Amino acid sequence: MVIPTLAIDDYVLQQEIDRIDAIKLDIEGAEADALTGMRKAIETFSPALFLEVHPRQLEEFGKTAQEVLRPLFDLGYSGWRIPDHRAAPSGSESTLLPLSSKDLSITKNEMILLKRER
Repeated sequence: MVIPTLAIDDYVLQQEIDRIDAIKLDIEGAEADALTGMRKAIETFSPALFLEVHPRQLEEFGKTAQEVLRPLFDLGYSGWRIPDHRAAPSGSESTLLPLSSKDLSITKNEMILLKRER
């Protein structure tokens, strides 16, 4: 079965979209390919990015977490891990945990990435 796809960059051009504020990706390992297909939109609009990254599922696509995150850091994004609220004691506060571009050895994580101001 063939499922037709369209890169976000192509969709943005076809629909003459002039603003993207946020993008949420939870696509079970295909994040690197999806981000490649929206690179121009990311460069143009600098949206907030919400990603869920599963290294084991990335491996099924022949990719790594580094291949997902490195291009975003190169574009000037900073990132934070969103702690699993289910693991925190009831009533405790969760704190975003900074992602380091030097240490991308991550396990399953939800994260937010924001473009640094110039």
